[in-house]
Amino acid sequence: MSAVLLRYPHLRPALERVSQHLPQPVRRMFTLLLSLFTFRNILLLFCLLNLKTLPLAWELRLIYRSYRSWKSKRDVARILRTASNATTSSSSSTSTSTPTTLPASSHPLFAPLTVSTITPQLEIDHNLHKSNSTYFSDLDESRTALMVHLLSSTRFSPAELDREGYRGAFSIILGSVHASFLREIKPYERYHIRSRILGWDEKWILIGSVFVRSKTAADRKREEQDKRRRAKAIAETEGQKDDTETKTSSLPIQNSSISKDETSEVLLATCLSKYVVKKGRFTVPPERCWRSAGWLPDKPPASQGGTETPPIVSDSSAMPSTPDTEPVTNGEIKLTEADLRRRAQETAAKTVEKLQQQQSSARKNADDEACREAASKWSWEDIEAERKRGLKVAENWLGLDKSLKELWEQGF
Repeated sequence: MSAVLLRYPHLRPALERVSQHLPQPVRRMFTLLLSLFTFRNILLLFCLLNLKTLPLAWELRLIYRSYRSWKSKRDVARILRTASNATTSSSSSTSTSTPTTLPASSHPLFAPLTVSTITPQLEIDHNLHKSNSTYFSDLDESRTALMVHLLSSTRFSPAELDREGYRGAFSIILGSVHASFLREIKPYERYHIRSRILGWDEKWILIGSVFVRSKTAADRKREEQDKRRRAKAIAETEGQKDDTETKTSSLPIQNSSISKDETSEVLLATCLSKYVVKKGRFTVPPERCWRSAGWLPDKPPASQGGTETPPIVSDSSAMPSTPDTEPVTNGEIKLTEADLRRRAQETAAKTVEKLQQQQSSARKNADDEACREAASKWSWEDIEAERKRGLKVAENWLGLDKSLKELWEQGF
């Protein structure tokens, strides 16, 4: 107690009066609590409760998600094989015949990626729920994890695009975001952000995201009450007041066939985003990105807009190397021992470099072949249909964006 009195001298009279009427164990506990009640400890507790919103925390979250989502070509082939085996086993258990191609909805390119987080104190607004402006920082984290997961295995590099004549910085740019807030997120409530590829065109990659949380008993009770209220209102409007009690009492039995997946989560918000891949002013087509990353099967010749001539790459490793010789004019050239040693070292270094290039090329070709074989379980036509279906979902949003731009040009 003396240490506390030295730290808080103005509290001495009150503490002495209180401690005189307290038992010895309670007095010791009271002293311990007062010793922990310091500005440093309070600041440390505040930082621990708001780790998500501290300075540089957003950058560290993106780096962490990028590291966890980084995939190689070998990982892509493994993911495709796993999805193919899972879909084949589930379809074989429901039907006797084995499908020749798998549905595009089961392709990992359209699979959602989930990120979980909570709402700390610094993300709460005056209404005591998550502020609307903080949804977008969570979207950055979720979309970054998704784009790194899908594009980190691409074979083309900024140097390759430079050789094709496209200069400038290589970047993945967010073009637009739309969000609809459906339900509030309470302080320190855990929720999940689920993002997936909806579709793409010649320029934009469309991403759909949802904020969800697990459904509680209170949510189920509220839904049951709403269903009973709607059934009662429908019965009254149809003039069936006598049967209202019967229909209302039988409502839970009628809805008992709803699967657990349909009632296990609460939808909190929906979002749409679009990305573009740039190399300077050149727009890298999304289809090229997916193909280079190994996600897409071979494109049939009938669906190609034109015949592309592959670039001719001269493979110097296939040609026998001949040492450089000095021109012989009027006499015999005499090489010193140092020149012979230098030429031998250069020849050995070139041979080692060519062997390493051949081994690296063989590994890349093996990974590419593994991805091509695994992606061939899905047909190009089904993936195209799924892509167009996703574009149909965002069609009105894309049209609204264009209409607003035209309105601005006319004088907003």
